[in-house]
Amino acid sequence: DCADTPVRLAACLQALRQVTAGRVLCVYSASDELPANERPLLGRVAEQAADIGIITNSSLNCEPSLRVAHDILDGYERPAKAHTIPGRINAIQWALSKARPGDSLLIAGGSRTGWLGEDTQGTDDYELARNWLYESGDNPGPRILTGAFG
Repeated sequence: DCADTPVRLAACLQALRQVTAGRVLCVYSASDELPANERPLLGRVAEQAADIGIITNSSLNCEPSLRVAHDILDGYERPAKAHTIPGRINAIQWALSKARPGDSLLIAGGSRTGWLGEDTQGTDDYELARNWLYESGDNPGPRILTGAFG
């Protein structure tokens, strides 16, 4: 997913806002490669453009970087508005559980590579979200947007 810089995230959220009747939710992260001075800008964009921003780590199969989350939170005017869920799987599932009909969910700044483990539910963000929605059955859920943008 290429919505991993402030400019790309802003473009995705602005486009999504135009086609969303309800709220815009955004699960996002910054890779360790994103310069530290740009991470607060990512937080500022999410705070301003999403109704609910969920900060997480950038890969389904790695340990979360709390330093990166703290850097992102530095961009918030009201940090208490942010939701920080270090485990990407948990963050995506939490966002899906909070979404209502008419909402859109952007899952940004993550890896689309495969991952391993006994508790796997998919191979990437899209598969994880799709499987969760399928298993929840009665929840019409949000429109989910993942993929390459920018």
